[in-house]
Amino acid sequence: MNFFDYTTPKKGEIFDTLFKDKNIEIKRIVSSEYFEPMEYCQAEDEWVVLIEGGTLLLNWSKIFIQNMTMS
Repeated sequence: MNFFDYTTPKKGEIFDTLFKDKNIEIKRIVSSEYFEPMEYCQAEDEWVVLIEGGTLLLNWSKIFIQNMTMS
């Protein structure tokens, strides 16, 4: 699988599971340029790597805002 071979959705996000084991799951998430702000609440912890593009991360439990852009 070529990691950079993907189609950008017109709306929302596309999730592809790249690897899954009993204690870990690695996903590729491709987001559209247009999104509706929403709150994500999940039971599991998450670690994010930004490979291409940009994002705005908000962590309300720590009042943390990070704007990241890849060049």
